[in-house]
Amino acid sequence: MEKIKSVAAWFGVLLLYLSLNLVFSNVIDNLNIKNDLFLNLVTLGFEILITIILVIIYIKDFKNDIKDIRKNDKEYIFNSIRIWLIGLIIMILSNAIISVIVGNIADNETANRTLLSHYYVYAIPSMIVLAPICEEVLFRLSLGKVFNNKIIFSIVSGLVFGYMHVVGSHGLEYLYLIPYGALGASFAYLYKKYNNIYCSIIVHMLHNLFCIIILTIL
Repeated sequence: MEKIKSVAAWFGVLLLYLSLNLVFSNVIDNLNIKNDLFLNLVTLGFEILITIILVIIYIKDFKNDIKDIRKNDKEYIFNSIRIWLIGLIIMILSNAIISVIVGNIADNETANRTLLSHYYVYAIPSMIVLAPICEEVLFRLSLGKVFNNKIIFSIVSGLVFGYMHVVGSHGLEYLYLIPYGALGASFAYLYKKYNNIYCSIIVHMLHNLFCIIILTIL
């Protein structure tokens, strides 16, 4: 019964997140905002609201985990970065191989490049802070309550996380599920290892910051 409740809770939170994004996207479209800066700020405001709602839902976990990480900050941070680097290396290598096979970069990366070049006021805080919090709540904290086994959870979480980053792609472009899935699996393994959401949130933020720096340079 507890397992069914956990699955239902995860689907409920995921549906809430997707529904809020859809509603807010429609609102923004209907507002027909012409000023790019204002559009950036409105979109950012909506995403902040979504993030706050997700945090409130799991506020007890956030409060307990902040106490835990304060006691073990050095151990958690060092090992979190080590586990992230493993996932990053797998991601980079598989991404390089797949880009040769497919002949182009992932659609998600193209979208991120567009956001950074045209909507940086929204993109930077969204990618570095808001997206990591939302995604870690959805794919680690909430989904993690469904699985007890660390390995199974890491695989499932990685696959779901990877799929959400390639959904809408075509043909061989779905191969990019592998690099995104590998990264998601490393975040999931890290979360389950310490059972602390801040560990995966912090390295997710670091990862996105690293990606922004690389995309900006290139």
